Amino acid sequence: MRDNGISWGDSYDLVVQRDDWFYQDYAVILRELADIVVAGTELNSLAVELPVGTANLTALLLEKRSVIGVEPSGEMARIARRRCPGLRIVGGWFRALPFRDASVDAIVSAYGLHRLSREDRIDSIGEMRRVLRRGGHVVVADMMFRDAASERALREDLVQKGAKTKLALLDEESDEYPLFSDLQIEFGRFGFSFSGKQRTELVWLFRAKLR
Repeated sequence: MRDNGISWGDSYDLVVQRDDWFYQDYAVILRELADIVVAGTELNSLAVELPVGTANLTALLLEKRSVIGVEPSGEMARIARRRCPGLRIVGGWFRALPFRDASVDAIVSAYGLHRLSREDRIDSIGEMRRVLRRGGHVVVADMMFRDAASERALREDLVQKGAKTKLALLDEESDEYPLFSDLQIEFGRFGFSFSGKQRTELVWLFRAKLR
């Protein structure tokens, strides 16, 4: 995506650093993600970040753990390598992870899951289960709603307030936002224990551990 000649890769960091409604507490949430991964893994563990984006989270993870980035965008991958020299980045996406069965200790994702349809998300959970070792973790921070009623209530409130910009942002980012209640069921079906918390009006953080 380009706006006045500026690519999304170039402008992404400017967007998230504004600390606005969509990316409220962005830096703090990334640090929480990194801390959860470190606390739940051993020193020699391998973490996979999906997608790696511009490597804002990667830089935090690399302080304590080995990381491989998964990134479908060549532009984003170039920015990430510039920020974290020597970082290994491979092509792929949630439904197609280029790793052997039971070869990964943790999968961490920031602001990527909400772009998946429900069907793709379920397939992706199965794929994450495939590559994780027993006891491995999926740690995610992303835009989602507690349940369908919560999403309706927020949208109705925005309509009443005339918040057209926020409504447009919601519709631009995703056709079908994840529901925390659905994720808990979906991960459970694949053998994960699941826990999480709401961090901002839009963002939830959760951890799923493979039993």
